[in-house]
Amino acid sequence: MSTASHGEKSPHGARNSRAGSGVDPLSTVTRAMQGHSVSLSLAQLSATIFRKEGLEAWPQLMQLLQHSTHSPHIPEREMGLLLLSVVVSSRPEAFQPHHRELLRLLNETLGEVGSPGLLFYSLRTLTTVAPYLGTDDVPLARVLVPKLIVAMKTLIPIDEAKACEAVEALDELLESEVPIITSHLSEVLTFCLEVASNVALGDAIRARILCCLSFLVKVKSKALLKNRLLPPLLHTLFPIMAAEPALGQLDPEDQDSEEEELEIGLVGETPKHFAVQVVDMLALHLPPEKLCPLLMPMLEEALRSERPYQRKAGLLVLAVLSDGAGDHIRQRLLPPLLQIVCKGLEDPSQVVRNAALFALGQFSENLQPHISSYSGEVMPLLLAYLKSVPLGHTNHLAKACYALENFVENLGPKVQPYLPELMECMLQPLRNPSSPRAKERAVSALGAIGEEEEDLQPVQIQSLETLGVLARAVGEPMRPLAEECCQLGLGLCDQVDDPDLRRCTLFAALSGLMREGLAPHLPQITTLMLLSLRSTEGIVPQYDGSSSFLLFDDESGGEEEEELMDKDEEEEDDSEISGYSVENAFFDEKEDACAALGEISVNASVAFLPYMESVFEEVFKLLEVRGRGREREGCSACQDTDEEEEEEEQAEYDAMLLEHAGEAIPALAAAAGGDAFAPFFASFLPLLLCKTKQGCTVAEKSFAVGTASAQFVSRLLPVLLSSAREALEEWVTMGRLFSFLYQSSPDQVVDVAPELLRVCSLVLAESKIPPDTRAALLLLLTFLARQHTDSLHSALGSLPGDKARELQAALGLP
Repeated sequence: MSTASHGEKSPHGARNSRAGSGVDPLSTVTRAMQGHSVSLSLAQLSATIFRKEGLEAWPQLMQLLQHSTHSPHIPEREMGLLLLSVVVSSRPEAFQPHHRELLRLLNETLGEVGSPGLLFYSLRTLTTVAPYLGTDDVPLARVLVPKLIVAMKTLIPIDEAKACEAVEALDELLESEVPIITSHLSEVLTFCLEVASNVALGDAIRARILCCLSFLVKVKSKALLKNRLLPPLLHTLFPIMAAEPALGQLDPEDQDSEEEELEIGLVGETPKHFAVQVVDMLALHLPPEKLCPLLMPMLEEALRSERPYQRKAGLLVLAVLSDGAGDHIRQRLLPPLLQIVCKGLEDPSQVVRNAALFALGQFSENLQPHISSYSGEVMPLLLAYLKSVPLGHTNHLAKACYALENFVENLGPKVQPYLPELMECMLQPLRNPSSPRAKERAVSALGAIGEEEEDLQPVQIQSLETLGVLARAVGEPMRPLAEECCQLGLGLCDQVDDPDLRRCTLFAALSGLMREGLAPHLPQITTLMLLSLRSTEGIVPQYDGSSSFLLFDDESGGEEEEELMDKDEEEEDDSEISGYSVENAFFDEKEDACAALGEISVNASVAFLPYMESVFEEVFKLLEVRGRGREREGCSACQDTDEEEEEEEQAEYDAMLLEHAGEAIPALAAAAGGDAFAPFFASFLPLLLCKTKQGCTVAEKSFAVGTASAQFVSRLLPVLLSSAREALEEWVTMGRLFSFLYQSSPDQVVDVAPELLRVCSLVLAESKIPPDTRAALLLLLTFLARQHTDSLHSALGSLPGDKARELQAALGLP
């Protein structure tokens, strides 16, 4: 194997080298792998070679695996199984013909309970092989399940971290398309419940086993019912969900934290939270008629308990039931269960009240529209709770706002009686000193209230504008809130269709804080702004009121007139349009969207490049809009005595636009880099070259020449030289440009040396040329004379005699 690493590059050459050396590299690997520090690296190297050569091309590998995995020496067997696990994971499909041999081997090694290393590497191998097992492999695979459970029980007390990794073997067997676990389902469930309920073990292994339980419920729910395994599962889960934290501590979701990423619902990766997820999975995958009769007695017992964490567990179970068993609850259980949740809002324990708020929020999400009819019972309780939360308790206030927001979203007109109190509660965090998180939740709740009450939509719009003003005024200290403000703004724009809301001034302000961090939101932001630019909403055609018709018209030409009407229907319709009027709000929307796009493009930098082309297209369309109404206005104004002045003014504006565009192109190129900008410049180039034609003005030619790029020198040099022959005012730029091109790509400049010399002979003869430009051109020609003597003399020969002598004298050539 070492010869393969340092010998010939070809795999066949490597094998020949190994065969001819007289040294068995596999035995070298075996000896080296006795050193544990390099064992994994050597196994991975072997796997890399195997991935390229395969079993057929490397038969010695199978011989080594056979020998080492059946060795009487445990260390050697461990190394063999390590190598096997790594090699199999590199190309599992290559071992499909050898599945029976592998399963028999694993049946032996999984029985070695005295060697944790053998057990661990055996389980890793089984994890890789399990997805590829077929129907013929089922009998041998089923035999492994009891031994797998024993192996896991052996590993857990020795090394919980490795045991967590080894549980993947059980996941893979559960997911297998062939029925391997079913016949041992009771044993697997018993093992999982024993580990999950063992408080002496670490949270990591218990949580990992509960994850495995969730997956078991998902794929084997019918088998659980058939084998009557649901009662022991539920009886084990409830004590885990009701477990109390250590003395003086709280569960993560009950702590009053200022962390920005704190979730409203269940937080953390403790056994308690994963046990609730198992119940959630049961509700999603079992018929409620089967689950609820078993669950409700336990639920009632927990809710009547004197221990607050028992009551909390009951409310959390209700919360997750509302998702999977929502229809069943809506039709049969909503009044009593909602009464339990409302009672929880008044519980003396804060942890129970938090769970009740979470449950109410889930009910509001999952039990619509039925729950809205209970607003008379729920809203007073929510308002009373909001008033009772001290301003400093951010997390408690956030939970209350979450429940309120979800409940109010679907109330419709029913929210009106509560508006004064609601607004007062929601504005409290905004008026008084409170955490940014509390303010964010309050503003979000205001958004939900505003959706149901159209009169409050101006509040939403003003809130976003105020956030944008604050972002610009406060600056850097507001950066931690920028992400949440951005999400809030996008959420409101999705929910409320209003031109004042679509002006997107908030996103422009936030881009100055977030910079390239705005990239994940750019698809949604640019789509929103492009829709604003494309929108024709608010554009109202004005019809000519002077049109009339005769009551008694001559019908002799009726048929001909009808044919004409059919042909020119659109023209006749539009002919009555005297103009268009646009509401101010929609003008402002488009104007602000353009300004916001410009600001975002500057602040987001390279992240904005993928959207540049589509944005350019839409913005340019606004510059080129010509409607029939505008054409009629133009016709009616053709006799205006100020026409010439207006045309001159428009031409001046066009020239300014051209000049600014010329400044923008190199700035974009510098920001994006040459390689990234080259495809865009290729599309600009034909437009630039049009401005170098004979009929174009000096300013237009200067603009076009000034935006040149070295990547396109072969196309540009002839144009640049033809421009330089004329009496232009941009000789300084031209001189510097050719000097730069010569430094970057001298061969391309040498190719046009004859034409360059002719131009220089004309330019240098001018008395008005600036001294620094003369010096730059002479320096360029001097470099040509020194480094490309033959090319320069050949070019001088093409000049008239007097011009050639003048250049030779200026350059000091003989």
